[in-house]
Amino acid sequence: VPLLIRFADGRGSARVSPGLVSTIDVAPTLLRCAGCSVPPAMAGLDLRESGVGRSCVFAESGQGREYMARTATHKLLLSRAENTADRLLFDLTQDPLETRDLSEDPSAAPALARLRARLSDWSLFASASRVHVDASAPCITGVNVPVAEGPENWRDRSVAYFRARMRDPGWRLG
Repeated sequence: VPLLIRFADGRGSARVSPGLVSTIDVAPTLLRCAGCSVPPAMAGLDLRESGVGRSCVFAESGQGREYMARTATHKLLLSRAENTADRLLFDLTQDPLETRDLSEDPSAAPALARLRARLSDWSLFASASRVHVDASAPCITGVNVPVAEGPENWRDRSVAYFRARMRDPGWRLG
């Protein structure tokens, strides 16, 4: 989906960038335009800079049921939703309207593998997605279950524990 931005002062008028951008780039760009600082948690690019863009963009919806990875030449869609294909791969150079799925085509296997690897890396390490905790979920009780003071305290302790563990270079999952 093309992104159109019109700056109030006319800056960059009629400029077209072939670079891939993400919705995470919009807020930091607008904050910088307004002269505001950008919080460190915002990983977006400043779209006012010429030549800005990404080599691959990603999207996730349905709390992890659907994922997308797109480069200038290919697009991969993965889904765990019912009644849909497991994956779709399109060659955007040859098929810009995305009408021919190449996910089972042996000649497209390298592109499929590259996009799956990039999507995996993004979802595991670069995605800003948060773990969803249902603070109103019922808690089990029993003699062997520690009593929590409340979901917030449990969550804060868990976050602090895992942050400390992740900083420890000798600790690895699995």
